[in-house]
Amino acid sequence: MTGPDRGTRMSRRIRRTLEEAGLEADGVVRSLEVAMAHRRARLADDHHPHFLHPGRTVLVAVGDAELRDPELLALAPLLDSLHPELAPGGAGLVLPLPLRGLADADGAPVTDPDTLLESLVTLDPGPLALVLSEALDHLRHLHLSDDPALQRRVALRTEAVLLPLAGRMGGTLDRRYRWWWRRVGRGMA
Repeated sequence: MTGPDRGTRMSRRIRRTLEEAGLEADGVVRSLEVAMAHRRARLADDHHPHFLHPGRTVLVAVGDAELRDPELLALAPLLDSLHPELAPGGAGLVLPLPLRGLADADGAPVTDPDTLLESLVTLDPGPLALVLSEALDHLRHLHLSDDPALQRRVALRTEAVLLPLAGRMGGTLDRRYRWWWRRVGRGMA
């Protein structure tokens, strides 16, 4: 007998987490279900490192970034700056440019640190917290990539752009970024 897949279990966890925090869960869970359906169609294995990224982004946004805006939290599962093909944007979803965060208008990752920093430094705290939450989840799983060039590119982008922005945010999000950089990222750069 098999139980629900990991995506379904993640939806339940997100609902519990949001309700325990006194937050509206329905919109976020609906967005998560859209994101998970998109991933199920593209990833054959629900144990793939990128499969649970939408839910983990919500957890980082609520827990580490202390984001409470229901509209931003509902967008969280729909973001994927490192693997835009896994985001449900192809299903007619067009995110506002600032919330594409680390991706350009075509969904491709922005590689120029100055361009990226310029686009992110002007974001309001809520959208910036969302972008940093999404990127942090990718960082936490970057060691699972078998692509050293990708690891190096992401680590250098983190050093040049994300660390300073997380430092401006402060709090737990900043501490998580600095911990990742000291323990993992520096060795990939």
